Amino acid sequence: LSFEPPDVLWIFYGGPLSLQEAVQVVGIHAQLGASQSFFVVSDMKDLGMPEPEVGRYISEHIDSSVLRATIHFGARLAQKALARGIVLASQMSERGGLDDLSRVHFVDTKDDALELLVRLRANGVPPKR
Repeated sequence: LSFEPPDVLWIFYGGPLSLQEAVQVVGIHAQLGASQSFFVVSDMKDLGMPEPEVGRYISEHIDSSVLRATIHFGARLAQKALARGIVLASQMSERGGLDDLSRVHFVDTKDDALELLVRLRANGVPPKR
């Protein structure tokens, strides 16, 4: 995890996300979100498939209202489905907003993610709060 001012939280996965790591990610997300809205850009090519309790924990504890957008690159089909499933679960638990799925983007490479980030900023993707 690294924060790139003014508003990007980069996440690079080195393998499947453990529950302990998920708790850390959610904590950093909450801490950063207490002071500003931001974009998340994540490299999913080495993520693998986390255990079900990891996805459940994230969907139950993440606050999507602080996200301007999420951009994932290098994701396989199963990872895309899992990411969208977490968003849907968050919506069903009323922790997420109705437009959350429209703020989740998948691209092939880091360069594609950077280009999309520039476009989203240029289009004025507003903070959700």
